Amino acid sequence: MKLAQFSLPGYPDIKVPSDIQNLSGGAYGGSLITTALAILFVFGIVLTIILLIYSGIQWVTSEGDKQKIQAARSRLIYTIVGFLIIAGSLVIVSVIVRLLGGDPKFFLNTSNTP
Repeated sequence: MKLAQFSLPGYPDIKVPSDIQNLSGGAYGGSLITTALAILFVFGIVLTIILLIYSGIQWVTSEGDKQKIQAARSRLIYTIVGFLIIAGSLVIVSVIVRLLGGDPKFFLNTSNTP
C-alpha cells in the first residue's frame, strides 16, 4: 500500500523509507503512542473503579450525615463524568487515526506488522 510519494522538479520520485510504517504500530512512533494510550486508558479504568468503590463506601458509611452523602454523591457523579470523558477521548482518537489512514483499533493491535 503506497502511503505517500513525493516529487521535486528535476528529481526522480522520492520514496518514503521502508522502515517508516503507518499509525497502526509503526516502527518509530506508532508503537510508543499505542502503548502510551493503552496504558493511560487502563489507568483511567482502574482509577474509575477505585473511585466508584470509594464513593460507595463513603455513601454507605455516611450514617445519614447530609454533608457526607453530598460529598459521596458529588464524587460519584464526577467519577462517572470522568469515565465518559475517557471513553469519548478514545472514540475521538480512533476517529482521528482512521482519518489519517491507520487502524481504528490501534490500541488492540498487538502485532507490529502494518
